[in-house]
Amino acid sequence: MRRRLAAVAVVTALVAGLAGCGIPESSGVRVDGPGPAPNYGSGTGLGQVPPQRSVAGSEPQTFAVAYLEAAAGELGGAVERVREFIAPAGQPELRDKPGPDAQVNVVRLTELPRVTANADGTSKVDVSVQQIGILTRSGAIDPPMATATQYSFTVGRLAGNTGLFVLKPPPVLLLSTEAFGKYYQPRTIYFWNADQSGLIPDLRYLPLSVPRELQATEVLGWLTAGPSGSIRSIAKGLPDGTAPIGNAPATDGRLVVNLSAQAVPTGDDAELDRLATQLVWSLRPNLVENEELELKIQNQTRTTLAAEDQFQKHPVYDVAPVAERYTVYAGQVRRLNDLGEPPGSPAPIAPEANTGIVSAAIIRTGEMASVALVTAVGDRSQLQVGASTGAVRGFRPSGPSFASMGRPVWLRTTDPRGPVGLVVADGRLYQFGVTAGLTELELPGTSGPVTGVAPALDGHRIAYTAGDRLHVATLMVTGGLVEVAGQRQLTTSLADVSAVAWTDENRLVAAGLKSTRLALVDITVDGLLESWLDEDLPAAQVTHISAVPDNPVTRPGFARLRYEASGDAWYRLTLTGAQQIDSTEVAGVGSGDPAPEATVPTAPFFVY
Repeated sequence: MRRRLAAVAVVTALVAGLAGCGIPESSGVRVDGPGPAPNYGSGTGLGQVPPQRSVAGSEPQTFAVAYLEAAAGELGGAVERVREFIAPAGQPELRDKPGPDAQVNVVRLTELPRVTANADGTSKVDVSVQQIGILTRSGAIDPPMATATQYSFTVGRLAGNTGLFVLKPPPVLLLSTEAFGKYYQPRTIYFWNADQSGLIPDLRYLPLSVPRELQATEVLGWLTAGPSGSIRSIAKGLPDGTAPIGNAPATDGRLVVNLSAQAVPTGDDAELDRLATQLVWSLRPNLVENEELELKIQNQTRTTLAAEDQFQKHPVYDVAPVAERYTVYAGQVRRLNDLGEPPGSPAPIAPEANTGIVSAAIIRTGEMASVALVTAVGDRSQLQVGASTGAVRGFRPSGPSFASMGRPVWLRTTDPRGPVGLVVADGRLYQFGVTAGLTELELPGTSGPVTGVAPALDGHRIAYTAGDRLHVATLMVTGGLVEVAGQRQLTTSLADVSAVAWTDENRLVAAGLKSTRLALVDITVDGLLESWLDEDLPAAQVTHISAVPDNPVTRPGFARLRYEASGDAWYRLTLTGAQQIDSTEVAGVGSGDPAPEATVPTAPFFVY
């Protein structure tokens, strides 16, 4: 019988709040390019600025939460907004530091601030945190520099004043993740990869206080400042010296972008088209109400294009509109009809080769299907790879057998030699190709055995789990070989992280423990925003996750997340939570299928 698990918790947006104030003399400026527009004026923003001290409440805990959000918004004004909360005697560092010199440390509160009443009528506030990163002037989150897990400050009243003040602030400027859910809008901008064959997404955060008419100008500032540190090693910035000229006004359904002459060499139509593609995807939210983009170079109009036509001609990803759904059943890769839909054509594996399979991955490039199979060899596992324009009949071993091997995955690359695959075996990560054997992929800065890996849609980033921790890495793919260009360990509320998949361009779902319960959490690639999906899964461990990432080209809809937990296959519905995939949802079962009655589907995956 099918087992159902109701969702235990509603997805909770985790946010980051600004809690600190004093700036030590050693604080440097964290800047990755030009800052925001110098004047936002009084235009129509999308949300409110953080509350002022006068309305932050007279209860110490409520006041402390508001204080930790005070720096949210345009970075240059963070110090001024925090200074308002602090008694003059506690502001010596703030008085000497201009706003742009503030280093804003983004932290996740692991519990509500703890308040202890002092004998003199003041209150001590203790805050337990996880360090998430540094907010840059271009709206990105760089890796954290601080390591503290606890901060304390004192709040109380001042004679002749109403309300509370921070009397003894923490030694650093803090911003809690809670503030990002209230005062920022996540935005994705794009940069071309090294060979300009595809765009790479770059996650930023736009203050909701930025007036609507200046949002495009702000995004142009980010683009001309260059890629954030998370993708800088694999992405190309705009040519040196490129800068916006004036604002980016929108009139009569047309958004006008004016860049300096360095943006495009004269007569280079291919570069002009690439720039236009980069701009329409990066400015897509601003083109919803403006159907055309007019691109000027040094005040001269070079092209005017219909945004929707550009989206259709140059999609940021090459993905199928509908994902194919598969599972492993009785040692075979089989189609699923678990959404009440009739199954499609069989898996692209010849019947004689579709046996003894533990897990699989399939990718389609044009008419070609590349298939990677993990097969059982006694009590060990071996990777077999094949490719064909029809059903794959010939598979070759890609290397020796291993005591344990995870589900393989394919990178979406444009290499003419075919796609590159990744697989975890005996706690190490290996790469392979359609004709290339297994080669270990070095993961600098990583400790502990690798347990899971997942590729991003762009083909240049992966997420992986190692040493019970969650990591993201950037990849250089040249000559059919993969090299890690950079990696970052993410801070998450999960412990013992075991598996990961991408749920959109800049979000991941990871499995691990919340206290002693098995849970799934959705988290951004910078570790900033977390949402709990399921908090009490009926299993001992999630061994792998497969998902269809949400993206600006196709919207996969519901049931786009599947995983294997303690040997059973599950999918997750938004409203009803996790649901086990049973044998009646496997194509062909019940029509003379020879599988034993107790057989259950395992290792579910998508092809898209």
